[in-house]
Amino acid sequence: MLAEGDSDKMPALVRAAITPNASTRYHALALLLRYGAKLSTADGRGNTLLMHLAARNLVAETRVALGLVRSVPDPKDVFTFTASTRVCSLHVPEASVKAALAQRNTAGLTACHMAVQPLDYGSYENTRLLGMLVRAGGDLRAKDSSGKSAIDYARDQRSRFVLRFLERTFPEFVSVQAEARESTTMFAAAPIYSDDASAYLAECETSVHSEGDGEGTELDALLTKVDVKNGRFGLNVFYRLQLVRDELQETPESTTRENG
Repeated sequence: MLAEGDSDKMPALVRAAITPNASTRYHALALLLRYGAKLSTADGRGNTLLMHLAARNLVAETRVALGLVRSVPDPKDVFTFTASTRVCSLHVPEASVKAALAQRNTAGLTACHMAVQPLDYGSYENTRLLGMLVRAGGDLRAKDSSGKSAIDYARDQRSRFVLRFLERTFPEFVSVQAEARESTTMFAAAPIYSDDASAYLAECETSVHSEGDGEGTELDALLTKVDVKNGRFGLNVFYRLQLVRDELQETPESTTRENG
C-alpha cells in the first residue's frame, strides 16, 4: 500500500524505520526524535515515518513516534554497548503527531489507511497499532485518491476482524451496519464408508469359469490386474505371473513379478 514515486529521496527517519535490526531501529528512531527530527518529513513517494511503521507492523516503534514513550536508554550507552541504567527523556510534540497522522502520500493514503490495509492483498489485522493511531488523532474517515476511507477498507476485508474492532472500540466513528447474509456452502452427506469399501473390494474380485475358459479348454494360469484408487486418480498395479511346466515331473512352477 505504500505509494510509488522517487525512491532516492529518503529522510533519516524513514531510513531508520526500515533498518533490519530491531534494537538499532528502535534506538535510532528515539535518538532522531529526541533531537528534533520531524514526523511530517516524507520520502519521495510522500510516505511518512508513521506510514512506514504501520506498513511494517511495528508496534514498539509506533509508540515511540506517537510520543507514548517518555524515556529511553541513553543512546551513548546503547550504541557503545555500555552496561548502564541511564535514561534520556523523550518528547514528541502532540501537534507534530496530529499533523503527521493527517498527512497523505501520493496515493492519498494516511497512516490509518496503512494500518487497516498495509498489504496489497490483505492486512496484518493489528488492531492494537490501529487503535493507537486513532487515539492519537488519526482520521478513519479521511478518503484516499480512490475515494475510500480506512473504514471502507475494513469493510472490504472478508474476515471483518478489523471492522468489528472499530465498531466496538470507536462507535462514534464507525456505525454498525446490517450485513447481507453470505451463502452457505452445502456439502454432500458423508458416505457410508463400509458400503464404499465393500463395493471397492467387490470390484477386485476375479470372475472366471471354474470349468475352464468356457469352451472346455483347461486354463494353465490366471493373471490378475489390480486397479488401486489413489485419491482422485487411478493407479494401475499389475501382478505378472510366469508359468513354467516341468515336463519330467509334470509339476507347474510359477514366478511372480510385481510392477507398478
